[in-house]
Amino acid sequence: MESFNGRLGADCTFAELIRRVFVGQWSGELLVEKDEQKKKIFLNAGSISYCATNINSERLGSVLLRRGKIDADALRSALRGKGSMRLGQKLVAEGLISEDELQRSLIQSARENVCSMFNWTSGTYRFGPGRTPLPEDLRFQLPTSDVILEGVRRIEDFETVRQGLASLDGPLAMAENAPEASQTDSLTPVEGFLLSRIDGVMTIDDVCAVSTVDREQTCRCLYGLYCAGLIRGPRAVEDARIPVGPPVEEAPAAAPRPTEPDHGEARPERIDDEIEKKFIACCASQVDFYTVLEVSNSASEEQIRKSYYHLAKKYHPDRHRGKGGEELEQKLEALFMKIGAAYDTLHDANKRFEYDQSILKSPAVADSPGTTETHSPEKEAAIHFKEGMRFYLEKDFWNAVQLFRRAIEASPEANSEHYRYLALALSQNPKWGKEAERYFLKAIELEPFSPDLRLLLGRLYRQSGMVRRAESQFREALRLEPGNSAIQAELDDLAGEGGESGGSFIKGLFRKNRQNS
Repeated sequence: MESFNGRLGADCTFAELIRRVFVGQWSGELLVEKDEQKKKIFLNAGSISYCATNINSERLGSVLLRRGKIDADALRSALRGKGSMRLGQKLVAEGLISEDELQRSLIQSARENVCSMFNWTSGTYRFGPGRTPLPEDLRFQLPTSDVILEGVRRIEDFETVRQGLASLDGPLAMAENAPEASQTDSLTPVEGFLLSRIDGVMTIDDVCAVSTVDREQTCRCLYGLYCAGLIRGPRAVEDARIPVGPPVEEAPAAAPRPTEPDHGEARPERIDDEIEKKFIACCASQVDFYTVLEVSNSASEEQIRKSYYHLAKKYHPDRHRGKGGEELEQKLEALFMKIGAAYDTLHDANKRFEYDQSILKSPAVADSPGTTETHSPEKEAAIHFKEGMRFYLEKDFWNAVQLFRRAIEASPEANSEHYRYLALALSQNPKWGKEAERYFLKAIELEPFSPDLRLLLGRLYRQSGMVRRAESQFREALRLEPGNSAIQAELDDLAGEGGESGGSFIKGLFRKNRQNS
C-alpha cells in the first residue's frame, strides 16, 4: 500500500486511526504531530514495536527517574558521557540498571506515549509503509489491543466516544478476527461482562439496558472493545474516513501446504464433535468449576480471567449460529451459562474461598482430575493464601497475616492478590502501617495498571493523615479508570476536609517509623 496523511479531528480521531492500523495489520511508521510535539510509532503487522517521542518528560530518562530506578545525578552523568550510545545502553553498561529493568521501562514508556495520544484532538498524521530495522533492545511487541483499551479508558472528552459509536447503530457482533484472549489480558470485569453479551442481536441500547454501570461508562467500554478489534457493528462505515489497503508483506509467502481432500461436511462435524465433548465434560457430568474453565485449583486470578475469555469466545453461541441444528444451539447455551457461572464464582476471592471449602467436603469432586494435589511453589502458596483468607474473613487478622506471609515466601512473584490481602490485613493494626504501605506498593509493582490498588493505598494514606500522598494515589487511580464514582468520592471527601486528616482510624500510622528514621 502507499503512504497517506491526514489531520486528527478533521479526518479521524487517534483511536480510529490506531484501530484501523491494528485491525488492518499494517507495517510501517506512523508519525503523529501536535504543535511542537512529535511521536513516531513503529508497527509490525499491526503490533506496536516501539514508540519514539521528542517530549522530554516522556522519554526513558524521565521514566526511570519517576520510577525511582536512577537519581538525577546519575542521569546527568550518563547523558554527558554516553557519546554515540543510547541512554539505556549507557545505564546498563555502567551497572546503574539491569537489562530487564531497561526493557520494562522501555515498554512502559512506549505504552504511556501511545496512550496519551488518545486525548489529542488536533494535529497531523503520516503513515509510511515498510519495515524499519530497530536495534535489538528497542524491538519488542506491545499487546496492542491492551494499549488501545487503556487509551480509550483515558479519553477525557466523552463526545469523542459518542461520535465514534455513531456508526454502530445496529446489532453488535463479535469481530471475525478478534484477538485471542492471550493477546487481550487487561479487560476489566465490566468490559468482560459486556463482551459476553455481544450476540449479533443486541444493540448499544440493549447492552446499556443490561449493563451494571451507567450509560456513559458502558458506551466507553463498548468503544474500547470496538477499537481493540473485539467487536464490530453492522456495517463498515467506520473505516470509510481512513485510507485502507492490504497489509504490507513482511516476507515472501511460504509455499502452500498440501491440503486434505474436501469431504464437504468434515469441518462442521469436527466443530460439532468438539462442542459435544466439552458439553459432556462440563454439563452432562458432575465436575468442578476449575475443570470447566480448564485451569488448576491453584490458578491465579489472571489465569482464570484469560481462560474464561478464551472459552467464552470459543463457545459463544453467536459464533456457531447456523452451523448446526437446534440441539447444538441448546447445548451451546447451556455450556456458555456454565462457563459464565464458573467465572462468576472463581474470579471473586470471597466466593472462590467459600466454593473451595465446599468442594473439599465433596469426595466425588475431591477425587476428580481437576483437583489433584501437587507440591509446586504456586500450589503451596495457594494453600496458605486460602487458609489466610478464612482467618481474614473471620477478622482474625493476626493469623491471616502469618498465612499470607507464608504464601508470599512460597512463591514471591506468584500473585499480586497475595500482597494486596497481606497489606489489607496489616492495615488493621496502627503499628503495622508502614509495612502495609510496602506490600501495597509491591502489589502495584506487579499490577501497575490496577486502579483498585491505587484506591486502597490512597485510603491507607488518608487514614494516616497523609493527605497529599492520598490525593496523588486517588488521582492516579482515576486516571487509570476515569469515571469511577468511588474514586471520585474519595477525592471529593478529601477536598471537603480542606486538607485535614479528620478522625482517622489509623491515626499516626507512620509516625513511629518517621521518628526512628
